[in-house]
Amino acid sequence: MLEQDFSRKDIEAAVAKSLKPKNGADTSAHRILVDLATAPNGNVQLVTTNFDRLFVGFHAELSRLGA
Repeated sequence: MLEQDFSRKDIEAAVAKSLKPKNGADTSAHRILVDLATAPNGNVQLVTTNFDRLFVGFHAELSRLGA
């Protein structure tokens, strides 16, 4: 187990670092998925089993742009 060799804090920091998207990451696929998942009333209805921080950032970008 990792906990035997590393502290929990170090493990969590390494996982967080590996999950952080790179600056300027391509979000074109995310835009397509959000477009496909947008209902006629403008609500986004997207369910994924994927943990993807780019959706969080992309959603913030959409909100900022008024989209």
